[in-house]
Formats: sequence, C-alpha cells, structure tokens
Amino acid sequence: MSIALLLSASIAFAYTFRQENTGNGNAGEAIALPINRTVTCSLNAPVLSSLCLVNDTLFICARDSSVYSIYNGAVIWKFKTRGWVDATPAYYNGSVYAGSRDGLVYVLNAATGDSIDFTSSGYARGGAEYLKLPVHAHSGGLCGAVAAWSDELSGVQYNPAILDVAVTGSFGIVGSYTFKTLDRRHYGVTAGFSIGDYVVADFSFVNHSVLDIEGRDSLGNLMEDFTFFENAITATIAGRLQWPISIGLSLRYLSEGLDDERAHGFGLDFGALYYPTKIFRIGLSGLNIGSDLYWSTGESDEVLKKAQLGIAGLFLDTALVIEADFAKSISQPVDIMFGAQYTILNMIGIRAGISTGFDHYDKTWKIPDFAFGAGFSYNRYGFDYSFFRPSSELGPHHKISVVFNPEESTGKI
Repeated sequence: MSIALLLSASIAFAYTFRQENTGNGNAGEAIALPINRTVTCSLNAPVLSSLCLVNDTLFICARDSSVYSIYNGAVIWKFKTRGWVDATPAYYNGSVYAGSRDGLVYVLNAATGDSIDFTSSGYARGGAEYLKLPVHAHSGGLCGAVAAWSDELSGVQYNPAILDVAVTGSFGIVGSYTFKTLDRRHYGVTAGFSIGDYVVADFSFVNHSVLDIEGRDSLGNLMEDFTFFENAITATIAGRLQWPISIGLSLRYLSEGLDDERAHGFGLDFGALYYPTKIFRIGLSGLNIGSDLYWSTGESDEVLKKAQLGIAGLFLDTALVIEADFAKSISQPVDIMFGAQYTILNMIGIRAGISTGFDHYDKTWKIPDFAFGAGFSYNRYGFDYSFFRPSSELGPHHKISVVFNPEESTGKI
C-alpha cells in the first residue's frame, strides 16, 4: 500500500509502505512504488516526527504533546503527554511506544490509546533549553560557574545579585555572538547602569534561532522553508541590602515560534551574594521561577526551574579565582560546575571550566561539559573568547564578546 498524509502545519508527508508480519508484531518497510492513495488530516500543531503505518492506521506524534492514531483521515484517538513528542512512534505487538520531552517513554494500546505503562527515559528537558547556554564568553569559558564571582555583566544570567558588583561605574555594556557547529544563531546584548549610589539596573536581550530551515518530505523532495526562534528579554535590579550582602531580582519575558505557532511566558530569577572579605564570596540564586511557555495551540511547556549555589575564593593576591557551583532542578540530577581564571598583568585572563552530574537513574556520572577561554581588557574596553562544549543536543560552539565601560572601574567591594 502507498499513502500520503497532509497535515495542517503545511508539511506533506509522502510515504510508501509494504506490510510484513514478523510473527511478534507488524513492521513497515519502505519500497519504491507509485503513490496511489492520499489521506488528508488536520492537526492543530506542528509535526516533526515521521509516521508509523500499521494495517492502514497511522501513528504520529505532534508538538501539542500528543500521540495520534489516524485511520482513513480521521483521528481515532489522541493521547496527551506532558511534553513535546518529536520522535517517531514505534509499534510492536499491539502497542505503540512514544518518547516525550517530559522524560518518559509511554506504552499505549494501539486500538484504544489507553496507557499501558510508562518508563523513565532519563530527565525531562523542558522548554527554552537555550537558557542553559552561557550568553557571554566570560561565563562561557568558566562553564557557568559564576554564581558567586563575576566582575562583569555575564554573571547576571546565573545570579541577579552579581549585578551589584559587576557595574562599577555609571554604565556598562557587553555584546556577544556565538558561532555554533549546528546551524543555529545565538547572540545577546546586556547593558547595566547605576541608579544613585545603592541600586543598579540591567536590561538584556538573548536570541536563539534557526532561520530558513529546509523542509523535505519523506522521499527527500524540497518543500516550504520554516523558521524556529526563541527570545528572552530580561530586566534586573540589584542593590546592597546591608554590607556584606547584595540581593537582585530579574523579570524575564520569553517568546518562541515554530513555523506559524507562537508561545509566550514570564518568569523570575532572584539571587543573593555574600562577600565578608575581598577574597571570598558565596552566591545563591533561584532561576526560571514560573517561566512556563504557553502556545497558541493551547498547550504549554514547562521551563525547568533550578537553584544554584556558588562558592568562590581568590588566591595569589587575587590573580587566581577558583569557584565551585552546585545547581539542582526538581527533575534533574545535581550539576557540579568548576571554573578557574588566572589574570596576568591585570589585563589578560585565561579561564577554563567543567560541569558534570550524577545520574541517579543510571547510577553513572553524566558526560561532562567543558569550556575554556581567554579575555583581554584595557581601560574601558574588553574582548573575550570562549569555546563551550555541552553534552546536550545544543552542540559545541565558539563565543566572542565585546565589553565597553564608559567610565573606568572604581571597585565596589
């Protein structure tokens, strides 16, 4: 049999299948025959998965977090998970298997769509995965271990209270661009400024996107291009509560788009910084609080919330900084990050970092992320470079940042 399926996301799938009975279950094998049947079915969600055809019934996954059973153009049943379902479903012995971004693999009755069982596939990723990536090269070269120590605006991403010590003059700005091995753009701009003697404010914009994605059907034929983008706009305010404690609060607006679908959401970060001496700091933050994304389809994605604790010490007359950070999300293992920077002649910084964590499902340590970089600063200007290789699907990348401070640093601690 041959079949074509047309979805409302303006993506046409042309599949040709021959049914085979293996004795234990049914499997579809593609063969080159002319297409002789077309089935049209409208789904109000983008579809990235391929199709699974079993005895005239199609099983497909969509980004409304659901698995569908379709027969002769009509939806027979729909099963909703708690996360996007992008992978192609599998059929075996009367059951449909589907993996979701909620971290579970679901086993469904192929005839009724009822859940038979589910098992953990690891940890849920959630929406806005790009928020895990360091925005600027300084924090990128330290693998994100900057919740306690950072003398520039890049640390605000991990602890809003850092802003109080990062802006040492009346104004500062840093812009960054990422060169990624994957075909994705990632850039950000952050500007901070003083409000009087005790309060500092900051605004940032971050974009992560893939433009003009080449659409193809199952036979490799070119179709319409589509785009994917994620934006984050953040406003932060920080100040000294009482020496030696600073606090900070960030309000973030998130937006995403996939083809014609749009999602929006708001969230909060909060943080505190404790610096009893010039050579020791402790930072604590809560990130992405309430930052869920709500799609125009009526579905939602949860952005993983996390807490991060950083402990930093300065050595060799403050030329060497070493920091250890510990980050924890409810559905994730504890991430452990180490970062170090050595400064030469008060102008050149060489830095490196590593991040790992213990997977208590598999009882193994996860593949570590690692990073390294360098920076140069003179008077009001600075330039930073970093290479960051995360173990996630976001891919390794090179990052450059340019820093400008109209006034020379005076120091606040």
